[in-house]
Amino acid sequence: MTIVETARLRLRPHVLDDFAPMRAMLADPEVLRHLSAVPPTEEDVWNRLLRYIGHWQALGYGIFAVLHRDTGHYLGGAGFADFRRGLGPDFGRSPEGA
Repeated sequence: MTIVETARLRLRPHVLDDFAPMRAMLADPEVLRHLSAVPPTEEDVWNRLLRYIGHWQALGYGIFAVLHRDTGHYLGGAGFADFRRGLGPDFGRSPEGA
């Protein structure tokens, strides 16, 4: 498992136990105002988590779970992914940053 640690953060691939904290984070109005006008459903969050896990399994890279190093508190996600959003030939098969 790929793990990156800094003085304050621990980054690791997502696991199923990240569902509850990810769902709570995505329901927070302060977080949500930067992402969408509509909160994601439980199914939306579950599907997002499965995509994040699947990227690591299928492609060997993906979105890291970002955790507070000392407390283990879930802070969000960051990394690269191939979401196949149809962004055009200039982006082709290049992974997106998240």
